[in-house]
Amino acid sequence: MFITAAGGALGAVVKATGAAGIMANGIVAAGGYADQDTAAELSSQGVDIYQTLKDNDAYHALKRVGGLIMTGSTGTNVNDAALALLKR
Repeated sequence: MFITAAGGALGAVVKATGAAGIMANGIVAAGGYADQDTAAELSSQGVDIYQTLKDNDAYHALKRVGGLIMTGSTGTNVNDAALALLKR
């Protein structure tokens, strides 16, 4: 999602985790992964990436394209991490 918002194909990969693996609202993903292929796949499925970001709903978009990180319960919620790799 960040890749498209940052201006398209940047040669970048973004990974973010920050949950106990099971959230109170029933979401079971611990994070997500996105790259240029993710943006292309979402677009091909008719997903408006900018609206998804505006709605703060990356979960459902990434679920459609297999971009969720599923860990199961980790027993903790204090190990948040985000990583962005950019090609120079």
